[in-house]
Amino acid sequence: MSREAQAERERRARITLAKAELEASENMLLAAKKYEQSDVGLVLRTWNIMQEISKNANLIIMVPATIPEVGMAAATAVALTAGTGGMKLPKDKGMMQK
Repeated sequence: MSREAQAERERRARITLAKAELEASENMLLAAKKYEQSDVGLVLRTWNIMQEISKNANLIIMVPATIPEVGMAAATAVALTAGTGGMKLPKDKGMMQK
């Protein structure tokens, strides 16, 4: 009887996990469709992901300024970082030198 109860709990847990996986996949597809419609949204999401990776791993990510989206997205990312108390560059860093 104890094994039956254990099996039933495991069955319910697997069903719950499968439903959560399905819901997550549906939401990812919806997000992908939205990103297809908005280049800016995709760039901002990319910057957000890079910010999260660098924050959690204590990294600095350098992106070439020749990427077309960098101009607008960089300003947005800096504004977002400043607004959330993100890492600030020292005064002598972040400037390109010839």
